[in-house]
Amino acid sequence: MTNNRTDFPGEIAAVAARWAERFVQGMSDSEKAEFKTWLAADPQHPRALAQANRNRVDCDWAWQAGVADEVVARLDERARRRQRRRRQTLAGAGAAALLCVAGWVWQAQGSVTKSDAGRTGSALVVASPRKEVLPDGSVVELRGDARIASDFSGRERSITLLQGTAYFEVAKDPHRPFVVRMGRVAVRAVGTAFALELAANYDLSVLVTEGRVGVHALSATDPSAALPLPDAIVSLDAGKAVSLPTAEQLKEIPVVSSVNDEELRTRTSWRIPRLEFSSTPLRDVVALLNQHNARKVILGDNTVGQIRVSGILSAEKLDALAEMLETEFQVRVERQPGKIVLRSER
Repeated sequence: MTNNRTDFPGEIAAVAARWAERFVQGMSDSEKAEFKTWLAADPQHPRALAQANRNRVDCDWAWQAGVADEVVARLDERARRRQRRRRQTLAGAGAAALLCVAGWVWQAQGSVTKSDAGRTGSALVVASPRKEVLPDGSVVELRGDARIASDFSGRERSITLLQGTAYFEVAKDPHRPFVVRMGRVAVRAVGTAFALELAANYDLSVLVTEGRVGVHALSATDPSAALPLPDAIVSLDAGKAVSLPTAEQLKEIPVVSSVNDEELRTRTSWRIPRLEFSSTPLRDVVALLNQHNARKVILGDNTVGQIRVSGILSAEKLDALAEMLETEFQVRVERQPGKIVLRSER
């Protein structure tokens, strides 16, 4: 799928991220009024909010542009429904997942047969990052329009990140280092896993999820693979991140930051397959979800499987799906070890 990511000014992006967080935590009346004012103040604000939510939880909020009153009204209505129908208390993470199940466009359209599905325009699409296996057995996942070039003919396994975001799982080979170059920066690993994001302004973000990598500043005269790498300016272990420019010589050593588990999941959530469905029988959605999870969703009867739904759902959000069906539809949810059973509520 096409990557629609847009880079917004830092202040707008930061405020949008804070509003995205407030949606998860809940807003007071004064905050709702402030949100409406902010959303209407600049045409970039709705798009920045859509991107902030997509970055956090892989949801499509683009349709919200200019409809702040409806957004807030839907939030309030959903909160009331959860209070009336909730059968168990959800943690904050569960509430966060609930907000992104379908961008508030779920629909119940009655029971239909498979033959009806084609005539009513039913669709179910799985959006996943492109995955490539490199000559050494390493695996790279590419987000959207990300591009790389590779050369494994020399003494090192040489990759160039040309644009976008990539996640590398590096096969171990202590005799041939794995080096990814971007302008005047190189990242070196032997056997590890890490994500690289090259922004439109050529700033690079490095996030290590496993093992250890070195970040090297390359020569201004020849940043190619022809010269040996200089000493690393910083080294990153798992759970560490750093950002630095790639188009100019570094003037100071970049600051390494720690990334907690929640932020790490958020920053790599684009790797999780996303289901996009329109007027799709729930049985078809569940069948695809079960392909991506050890924990399974079980349909307890035929009626519940015939419910038609529309929306966008990250493949690991099983509890969010269950909560949505429980609160928005007449579905009884039984949460059991290793599975979630859905039944028509009599």
